[in-house]
Amino acid sequence: MPHPTTTPITTETAAFVRLVLAKLGTDAPMTIGNAATGEALPLPPHIADLIRQVLSSLAVGHQVTISENLAELTPNDAAAFLNVSRMYVMKLVQEGALPHRMVGNHHRIPYADLAAYKQQQRARSRAAMDEIYALDQETGIVDGPPPPKAAFKVDGGRGA
Repeated sequence: MPHPTTTPITTETAAFVRLVLAKLGTDAPMTIGNAATGEALPLPPHIADLIRQVLSSLAVGHQVTISENLAELTPNDAAAFLNVSRMYVMKLVQEGALPHRMVGNHHRIPYADLAAYKQQQRARSRAAMDEIYALDQETGIVDGPPPPKAAFKVDGGRGA
C-alpha cells in the first residue's frame, strides 16, 4: 500500500495558500496548465472541489495527508490499516469476519469491507468506554458527563 504523503505547513506557506484561494474563488471553474507550453485543461468539478478542500486546510495551518485507497489490500496492508498484526487479520479472514478473495494462493481483502470493520470496531470501543464510564459514575469514581468523543484517540495514535 502506498505510504501517505503529509505536507508540513509553515506560516509563510499558509499565507501564500490564502492568496491562491482568494484568486481561485469558491465556485469558479478551475483549470490546470503548463506554463512552459501554455496548454491548459479544465478540471472536473469534483477534482476542483478536492483541491480547494486541501488548500483551505493548508490555509488555516492544518497538515494535510493524502493517501490512495486501493480497492483491495493484502493481509499485510490490511494489518497496517487496522493497526493490528498480519496474523490477527488472517484470523479474521478465516473466521469470516473479513471477506476476501483468492488471487492464486494470496488473499485480497476489499478496502470497503476493511473500512466498515474498522468503523464497527470504533463504535464497539466507544460503546465499551461509555459503559465503563457509566459504571464508574454509579460507583462514584467519576461524576459529570463523559468526555466528548474527540477526547479519545481511536486511531492507534497515528492521527488518521
